[in-house]
Order: sequence, then structure tokens, then C-alpha cells
Amino acid sequence: MIRVIDTLTMAYTKLRTRKVRTAFTVAIAGILFGLVMAIVIISDGVFMSVERMTQKSMTGRFIVGGSTAYQDVGDVSRDQDGIAEALLRHKTLVADKKAEAKRLGIEYDAAMDPSPVDTF
Repeated sequence: MIRVIDTLTMAYTKLRTRKVRTAFTVAIAGILFGLVMAIVIISDGVFMSVERMTQKSMTGRFIVGGSTAYQDVGDVSRDQDGIAEALLRHKTLVADKKAEAKRLGIEYDAAMDPSPVDTF
């Protein structure tokens, strides 16, 4: 087992022989540590400043904006060509499903498929 005095002797010898590498390592570590500390201090200050500003200026209120959620969909729902196309595609889909069900030998109820057009 290595003793403490031997460890210190080896470390001192390495520091004497590798001066440039040691100085470079210490400099880079110092720069990185300083950068991390600067980021922590600046972000803490920003968060505290924003918190103080909102407490004083907003007086506990929230700003909420609103707008209409839907546009006028009446044009699409009244388009007769679009409705006819949707019904035609639905009939084609039902016919394809009936043919596939017949091929597989299973029952198919066309009433289970919802119509693409709702009437009110």
C-alpha cells in the first residue's frame, strides 16, 4: 500500500516535470469554473429581478388574451360538390369493405360506418 508521503512526493515530481501541462490544466479548469459561477450568478439575478418586477408592477393580476377559436366553416359545410364527393367516396369505401368481408367470409354491417355528412 502506498503511503501519504510517497503520494505527495510523486505528485510534486509530476508538477515539476510537467509544468506547461499542469499550468494549462489549471487555467482551463479555472476558466470553466468561473464561467459556471458567472452563469449561476447572472441567472439568479435575472430570476430575482423578474420576480420583483412582477410583484410590483402586476399587483397580482394576469394578462390574458382571447380570440375566436374557429373560423367560419359554413362555406365548407354548404359546398354541394364537396358533399357529393364525400358521399361518393363513402359509398366506394363501403362497397370495398363489403367485398373484402365477403372474401374473408365474415359479416359486415354497413350501418356501423358513420356517414361523412351529418344533417340537422
